[in-house]
Amino acid sequence: MFEGKRCRRGVLPVALVLIMAIAAAFGLVSTSVAADSPDVDVSDYLSEQTVKLTVRDVEKGVTGTAYRYANPDWNTTENQPLSSKYIFEDQVADWMRSQMRGGAFKQYITGERRDNYATADFRRLKATQMHTYADALLAAITKNEVALPADEIFKCSETDDTSISFELKMGGYLIALSNGTNRVYQPIATFVMPEWDKSAGKYKLKAEDVEGTAGDTVEAKSKKITSTKTMKVHNGGAVNKNGRSAHGQIGDTFIFQVVTPIPYYPPEAANKDFTVQDWPASGLTIIPSTIEVWIGDKESRDEELTEDKENKGEGHYSQETVQAQSENNRGMGFKVTFNKDQYEKKLAKAGRDGKKLTVEYKGTLNSGAPVKNGTKNRAHPLIPKNLYKSGTDYATPTPADTEIYTYGIKITKVGKAGKDKSGLPGAEFELYRGVGNGEPGNKVALKQQVADAGAAPSTGKYVVQIGSGGTATTTITSGPEGLLQIDGLDAGTYILRETRAPGGYTLRAKPIKIVIRDSNFDGVPDTATAGSAVGKIKPSTIAGRPAKVDDNNRLTYDLTNKKANFKLPKTGAIGAAIFGVVGVALIVTSAVLVVVHRRRKTKRSSQ
Repeated sequence: MFEGKRCRRGVLPVALVLIMAIAAAFGLVSTSVAADSPDVDVSDYLSEQTVKLTVRDVEKGVTGTAYRYANPDWNTTENQPLSSKYIFEDQVADWMRSQMRGGAFKQYITGERRDNYATADFRRLKATQMHTYADALLAAITKNEVALPADEIFKCSETDDTSISFELKMGGYLIALSNGTNRVYQPIATFVMPEWDKSAGKYKLKAEDVEGTAGDTVEAKSKKITSTKTMKVHNGGAVNKNGRSAHGQIGDTFIFQVVTPIPYYPPEAANKDFTVQDWPASGLTIIPSTIEVWIGDKESRDEELTEDKENKGEGHYSQETVQAQSENNRGMGFKVTFNKDQYEKKLAKAGRDGKKLTVEYKGTLNSGAPVKNGTKNRAHPLIPKNLYKSGTDYATPTPADTEIYTYGIKITKVGKAGKDKSGLPGAEFELYRGVGNGEPGNKVALKQQVADAGAAPSTGKYVVQIGSGGTATTTITSGPEGLLQIDGLDAGTYILRETRAPGGYTLRAKPIKIVIRDSNFDGVPDTATAGSAVGKIKPSTIAGRPAKVDDNNRLTYDLTNKKANFKLPKTGAIGAAIFGVVGVALIVTSAVLVVVHRRRKTKRSSQ
């Protein structure tokens, strides 16, 4: 397998023979060994030394355990190799021989029970074959079928975010890594072996992985499990192009899709559960009956999977409810889980082939959807923390989020600007969705908001109601200080019509047009700001004027009413005045006639 350098006389020195022997034992030693190795310094026993081996490309929180399952055939007295073989630990050798009946590993160990030597077939293992052996041996260790001495097990935790370091003596090692946040790790096979150091005149330790890569570092082999989540509109609302943000009104329903890589667990792993979970914020109601699962991505449905509804083993996965938690603002969620048998039947081959799993379902915005910050919907898979230990805890890969935003308006009913600026309670309104050119369409059903469980409804504060339940109303009334607050609205056009004015004020004849715009779906209605990215977008408006946005993300507006200033006269006042004027006129006319008559009479007498 390796060809060493010949000396001038064509005879290999004894030292070179010994070096080539240990090289054959591990199958990984370099061919550039000096032919004139000096005498060995027996005061430096290599069997007691260690070498630092670093496993790179691991996530923070991953832990590793190194199991030494074999040792080189090493002369501790002379501090040099004895033969071209290395020796399995007794427990490992007994386990391997117990596997011989099935023929799994019989070619890797000699038939002589007294020596436990590895065969040449084992020394020539390829990486994929070594992974199979490591998988089976780690499973046996976890099940206590192989009990390695405690002082031969090295347990380490991460030293930083990307690596784990071990101090290892000579030997063959299997390194088991726990699964991290987003990755499923394969076992690592590595060797720590002697190498002649010509400059120092003695052997030193070096580490190599099973693929023959020399050095003090080993790359962790893993598969990344990163899910994606997108939405589509089912009934109402609108979804952004990225599929991860949307806006809608309470009662609107969206279709969610979670797509995740299928992990490939080693065949001998004891723990092969795989779960996809969605536990949304309380503002979203998931509809469990709509859950669909298939192998493939969003577009290609390679194979439809069915739920094991009666736990009879007749389905491909199990489905369970995740209970709501008000203290964490979480609504009712769900889990789609594949146990070990279900995984092996349906997911193992798909994971090995690099396929994905899709879970699709519907959810409806409910009255708990907040106006500020949106309703988050968080989904992620769950993977076993330790593949070889039953009952282990689970790692949670980075969740994939979607958000749905709703909006609110806050109108204060006030008297006409001037002396009277106090709020006006008692005004009644109806709210319509705008259609066409802003004409009123269907009435929006609302209900009074309740601040806390068991508390009385808040006067003047309303939220969109789903359906037409007993608490739904289409007539809303301004509360104390003239407040009229409505939450749970979608972006779009609404018409607010006043149907009854506060006492002493005139009824508004013209309805109020409300336009809520949010082109970015960020939960903050767009406003035209000089130099901003939304500068070309018209601002949200109320009654044709730009609406301000308060700290709670509601559009605000002061709506005025005129006082009814009619001063009606007292009863009979107008009639008395008329009769008085007529009477005076008659008296004056009579006096004039009398004077005229007397003048005429005097004139006749004088004649």
